[in-house]
Amino acid sequence: MMPLLGGRLLPMVSSVMLLGSAALLESSHRQLAAAPTVSAAPTAVADTKALTGYIRQWESPFTVAETVRRLRAGFQQQGFEIRAELNHQRTAREQGRRIPANTALLVSKPSLDAVVLAANPLANLFLPFTIAVWDQAGTTRIGYWNPKTDIAALLEIKQGEAAAALADLQEILADVIKETLP
Repeated sequence: MMPLLGGRLLPMVSSVMLLGSAALLESSHRQLAAAPTVSAAPTAVADTKALTGYIRQWESPFTVAETVRRLRAGFQQQGFEIRAELNHQRTAREQGRRIPANTALLVSKPSLDAVVLAANPLANLFLPFTIAVWDQAGTTRIGYWNPKTDIAALLEIKQGEAAAALADLQEILADVIKETLP
């Protein structure tokens, strides 16, 4: 039976259990922090079979850095704002880890975003839109959620101005990538 405090049930947890749990967590944290880092960046493979139809992917003949630079310029030329550029490889390196080049470019076109957000506020889970650029076994890959299957279908935006905005977004994304890659 649990004791009551102000009409609420309180679980009985001994201070010994709490101290033991804290010691276990601290020990685990020390082991993880002391774990040797991989000497070379591992070759990661993006397995997207379960995401077929949701993820659009492209290959780039350029490095990740050059591809990101070209995409940034292409999106800005189309009136997009670059909200952030997240260099995951640099962040991993700062944590003592090594991963292949991997950058997320967060892009936003306020005129499209506003229409989609007005149709369903949960669209903020997908906006700003993320373009992933990563090295996969020596090949630079570009990937992003397909606005038609992801945002439109999952948020049930099937018609009207917001559906048209998502269709426009899909076309613009593909155009920017095609124009920035040879």
